[in-house]
Amino acid sequence: MTVVRADLDAMILEVLGTTLDAILNPLLYFLREYGSFPFSFSEPPRRFRTTVQATCLLSLSRTGLLDKAEERRLQEATVQYKDSWHPAERDFAGGLDPPKKNNEDENAWCVTETPSVWSTSYAIWALLSSGYQDKTHIWPAIDWLIRQQHEQTGGFAYQKYKDCIPTVYLTCLAIKALRAALGTRTLLEKKEESIPTLQSAIGRGLDFILSCSRKTDGIIVFAQHPNLPQDRFDWINTIWAYKALNQNDHPSTPNPQLLFHILQKELKDEEKLHAFWRNNGFVIEGHTKYGEQKTYFYFMPSLLIPLINLGLDPLDSLCAYFLREIRQTFGKIGWPIPEYRRTELCTFSTALALQTIYVWASRVPATAINRLLNETKQRGIDNEQTTQLRECKRKYERLTQRCFSLTAFIPALILLLVTPWQTWITVKNPYFIVVATLEVVLCLVGIRLFLGRFQRPWRSIVEMIGLLAGIATIVYIVWSLL
Repeated sequence: MTVVRADLDAMILEVLGTTLDAILNPLLYFLREYGSFPFSFSEPPRRFRTTVQATCLLSLSRTGLLDKAEERRLQEATVQYKDSWHPAERDFAGGLDPPKKNNEDENAWCVTETPSVWSTSYAIWALLSSGYQDKTHIWPAIDWLIRQQHEQTGGFAYQKYKDCIPTVYLTCLAIKALRAALGTRTLLEKKEESIPTLQSAIGRGLDFILSCSRKTDGIIVFAQHPNLPQDRFDWINTIWAYKALNQNDHPSTPNPQLLFHILQKELKDEEKLHAFWRNNGFVIEGHTKYGEQKTYFYFMPSLLIPLINLGLDPLDSLCAYFLREIRQTFGKIGWPIPEYRRTELCTFSTALALQTIYVWASRVPATAINRLLNETKQRGIDNEQTTQLRECKRKYERLTQRCFSLTAFIPALILLLVTPWQTWITVKNPYFIVVATLEVVLCLVGIRLFLGRFQRPWRSIVEMIGLLAGIATIVYIVWSLL
């Protein structure tokens, strides 16, 4: 079932209280003016990245919200930013130059300066799914992707290097790209010999996914990697694993109805509901070939899509939870990434959320739409009150945390005031070293407690300042005594 644009517009108006054009026009403005999408709605636009183009291409082409010219332009942008770099961004972040690829990486797509399975898989998947015809970039990228498969496990890591471990999510994403290649007839013309290779890579990837399965509370769940302990549900890897096994008709595919049941129970618990949205916000890939690489990706807007494709009834109350969260995180004309530049509306999150509403609406009978929307709307009122209470609780926790930090700052202040520093330095009293070191330690502990849950950049900056101050103090102590 498809959705007529007018019907989709009406549904978005019901869910979000705004029109489809109010969301879509700013996106298309950037596409017309710059030939691509920036990372966020900002003036002037910054950070034109490969994966932003790929995720938007995949989502918007599936919803039919792009005309043919816009779709071609976005395909060209995905190929153009293969190195994830825009000529107008030379001064971005202190000077971003084109990435220096090794020869074996020249056919891969990049995220910032790093060729990766993540960006390459998304690019292949999006281009082929949107009907891209030029094979020039596709086959070399597929060959590169297959070479990234781990020989022993069959999984895919961020890159195939010793410090990157294979993960379920990245393996599922690589399988998506390989499956798209296997399902594109025009791509396989005169390349029939590649079919067994593609099938083998997909099969080994599925075996790796199964090796990461665990049975918890009577249900099969998936860890990120076989060697990682499974002390809680990893919803991202579990949902993607279920979808990969189901889509490839694997005989060991678990029953998704049990998954829906556990998820229903989890989202009925207010504390677990809050943790669910918080824990499924980001993927952070570290320790890559070119240094630490952090990739931020917000899954929440698109989590409902694989659940519906797994057989979740679009009229199930689970859908109301996701639609409500989509509505509550909406920021006038798009969706931000929580805790990552909150003031910026993220382009790919906006595209993913639009696709989610489209996928849901395309499977709901017209006669039943209003009932679920009204139910969602009514529940949203209660949830807004709960959200306010939760925000008050977070403020109370921050206040308590800062007050607790005084347990370190107050003794440090007392030591600073009562210690006869000048006398001890003059007579070279050995207690001076002990007290000064304790002073530094207490200050550092106080800073750490005070910062608590601050965002990482500010926390790192202040911790570095505190560390440098501590080192400077110790150097001064030694110099004074000598």
